[in-house]
Amino acid sequence: MKRYIISAVLALCAIGSLCATEYRWIRDIVFDAPEGGRIAYNSRNRLEMVWQDMAFIVHLLRTSGVSDDLLKRDLQRTASGYNMYDTRTYKYENGSFKGFCLEGTLPDGSTANIYNLMSKKTSLGVQVTVNYTRDSQKEAKRLIKSLKEEKAKEKKPRIKQKIQKKDAPPKPIKTPSVSPAELYEI
Repeated sequence: MKRYIISAVLALCAIGSLCATEYRWIRDIVFDAPEGGRIAYNSRNRLEMVWQDMAFIVHLLRTSGVSDDLLKRDLQRTASGYNMYDTRTYKYENGSFKGFCLEGTLPDGSTANIYNLMSKKTSLGVQVTVNYTRDSQKEAKRLIKSLKEEKAKEKKPRIKQKIQKKDAPPKPIKTPSVSPAELYEI
């Protein structure tokens, strides 16, 4: 009996760790961040979030004169800056972004994916770096799949219609402050 209770508690804890909260960053970039993370750095063009064994970095790119070759060269330059090895580059596309991904191994043995992505709708360009271990691989894949560009929905205030109560006496009609003769006076 104790085994069943312990296994049920462990299952609930595992499900709770998979829960994510939607995070909205500047320029309408939205992603589902796993709980338990913290923001290590946040500025106008860079966001860094850290979990126990995973790191997530979003950096805005310049968008003028960007070609596929430039995106690929920038991925190689960034990977060499991290001293990555066993790298491979492939095309990547999700609902809001398209571009290239470089996957490789860092000197500490963890895996890193670097994405150079351009928005399909606007002229937004982002570089996303996800660094993870084998234990957090599913969360990292889910995090990058959830990345999208989404406009914030504005809620319009509802105007409530005024209705006269059933047994209330009729309200008097207000007399205008200006007579019609004064309005049309020549």
